[in-house]
Amino acid sequence: MEMEQGSHEESMETKLAELQQLFGPPPVLSSESTQSYDEIMTRLMEGFAPRNFIQQIYIKELADCTREMVRYTRYKTLTMEARFQQRLEFQAQRHRAAAQSKDTFAKGPAGQAREAATTPDDLLDGLVKEIDDMLLKPAAEIAHVRALEVVLVKLERVNKLLNAARARRNNILEQIEAYKAVREQRLRRISDKIIATESAAVAAQPKQVAEQQVAEPLVPPGEQQQ
Repeated sequence: MEMEQGSHEESMETKLAELQQLFGPPPVLSSESTQSYDEIMTRLMEGFAPRNFIQQIYIKELADCTREMVRYTRYKTLTMEARFQQRLEFQAQRHRAAAQSKDTFAKGPAGQAREAATTPDDLLDGLVKEIDDMLLKPAAEIAHVRALEVVLVKLERVNKLLNAARARRNNILEQIEAYKAVREQRLRRISDKIIATESAAVAAQPKQVAEQQVAEPLVPPGEQQQ
């Protein structure tokens, strides 16, 4: 059993290597996982079990569309999260600017420290902690909603790309099913033709035997002369 599994994995790796040699490297970005794409290809190959090169082309296009859909779906999440992080960074910059203003005011115009309840060092230490708490604080749902409002137009464009990839995926699935149906019909016609030919041959055998029996004399030739 282990030998069969090993040979199956080796055969699948060979098929994937052959397709990559024909079509080039997979359409995977440097920030994406090539192993994930290979896993998608492997599962599609196992699920559809292509029997010829045409079906393998369909599987390759299906894997590309599936990878593209995953990319766009992930991109929507990253877009919202990036906008949220930009907002946090903007707030942190405002805190830094406010702290610097307080620091300048505390030192005075001549650079001499004014009498203040908080020294500049203490103020900066508190600022660092405040900014760290801000950046590390879990995002509230309302913050993501605000980020969504800002990037909504961009997400609508991404949705169009996602829907286009989904439409291509569905079209490929329909082509695969249509190709399988045509192939099954062709095989069925070939099978029916073979069965009809064999049936005709079997039906003709009793007739040939009967003709041979009529052609042969019932009495040997020597006895007929007597």
